[in-house]
Amino acid sequence: MAKKGSNQTVLGLSLLGMLIAPPLLLYPGATHQNVALEAVGYLVLIISMLVPIIKG
Repeated sequence: MAKKGSNQTVLGLSLLGMLIAPPLLLYPGATHQNVALEAVGYLVLIISMLVPIIKG
């Protein structure tokens, strides 16, 4: 069983990822056909959204 403090740390990092993803996706480089930057943004967003579901 995981410790409560460690679970809250993971959820906090997940929240931080959700806050970082939109600027990555809206960055001017991502809107001008930079596929790698767009892929990283979506990857961060998806992982950040899955963590609370898995840990919850």
